[in-house]
Amino acid sequence: MDDFSSASGDIPVLAYACENKRRDKWPWWLQAIAEQALILGLLGILALIVVPPMMPEGCGGTWKIAEAAVKPLGAISTALRNFKFDRGDYPSQLNELLRPPSMDGVEGEPQPYLDVSPDWLRDPWGNHYQYLCPAQRSKEEFDLWSCGPNGICGDADDICNW
Repeated sequence: MDDFSSASGDIPVLAYACENKRRDKWPWWLQAIAEQALILGLLGILALIVVPPMMPEGCGGTWKIAEAAVKPLGAISTALRNFKFDRGDYPSQLNELLRPPSMDGVEGEPQPYLDVSPDWLRDPWGNHYQYLCPAQRSKEEFDLWSCGPNGICGDADDICNW
């Protein structure tokens, strides 16, 4: 009898020992799922690091910032409607939104319609937002738009309220 056989001689001792160790571990299919989850997690982290710097400028937040200011429920559009509600007409320029209304007979300190610096009336690319009242294109009573990343009004990259 050699060293690798059991007493009965039919099952090798070494194979039996390895089989018992495999039974103590997770099932093969559960190990495969865990490995795949780990690989997908690492790929996701790698994508978060590598992809954002490769995206073009107009794909990210700068475009959404301009849309948030210009669209009908945006900050500037809402301030324009509040201005008209208080004063009866729209302002002649966007800068008028930065001055507080006259609050005759009302207690408290009046706040401007847009409580921001004048630089906030520029789009993310540094160009002034464009404003026209009465409207020529919009369904609203005023036109409000950004000339977009290239700064040229009237082309395809403009962000408008119409």
